[in-house]
Amino acid sequence: MAGDGADGGVSRTSLAGFFVYPGLGGNGGATLGAGIFVGAGSLGLRQTTLSGNSGAGRRGGSGGAEFAPDQGGSSLGAVLFAASGQIDLANSTIFANTATGGFPGTTNPGCHCGFGRPGDGAGGGLYLNGGSVSLKGDTVASNEARAWLSGRSYGGGIANVDGGLFINTTLMGNNTLEPGDASAGNDISGPLTSSHSLIGQTPGATITDNGGNIFDVDPGLDPNGVQFNGGPNQTVALENGSPAVDHGDNAVCSAAAKALHFPRVHALQAAIRAFCKESQYGLRCVFAACASR
Repeated sequence: MAGDGADGGVSRTSLAGFFVYPGLGGNGGATLGAGIFVGAGSLGLRQTTLSGNSGAGRRGGSGGAEFAPDQGGSSLGAVLFAASGQIDLANSTIFANTATGGFPGTTNPGCHCGFGRPGDGAGGGLYLNGGSVSLKGDTVASNEARAWLSGRSYGGGIANVDGGLFINTTLMGNNTLEPGDASAGNDISGPLTSSHSLIGQTPGATITDNGGNIFDVDPGLDPNGVQFNGGPNQTVALENGSPAVDHGDNAVCSAAAKALHFPRVHALQAAIRAFCKESQYGLRCVFAACASR
């Protein structure tokens, strides 16, 4: 799914429904949640794959030669923008989504002599402007937040500006920023509370550590990306030797197994993993769902 705003108005232009003052361009329209916008209430998603969504802020309007151009529109949350409400995501995969800030306006449409401010690109997966978001047994990987020129990008996987974020038995890794500034949060920017989870890149995040976490390591995700690995939805498998194996919360995986109508869960500690299979040993518990031993 793709979403974008409208281009900013050009100087000395009258458009239907509003008037742009002579010599001034308009700001590019913002994109808030290219896939999902939550303004209030509650949203619950289970065993869902959210992949290939893209949001793009639109170009700022061009100003006259004597006026500064306007800024490009921001793109906030390629998968989801939370303004308020309660959001629960469980045993789901958020993979390869992109939020791109809009290109700035120019001082003169003829010569393009100067540029305004580019729009922000933030929350390649999720953007929290408010509300509360809970992630249990999820994978958030290979998402990207982009900005043009001197624009600002932050929260390649998740950008939390003013919401509550709680993750348990969740893997976040290989998310990126363009232009790259690790301090702005490749995987996550802003505060969160984390339990039994793996975060591959913690710079940019303010973490309340509730135990059982693994930080600042390569998660060892399958480079083939999302595939059907035995469960009801496409997921990302782990490579052999991934540090995510055997470090999850058994309670989270037990709930997933029950929802999938598997008869039993293997007694080993949960692993941070993203696919689900049954074998003669039952289910081996994993971070982003379940996997056979």
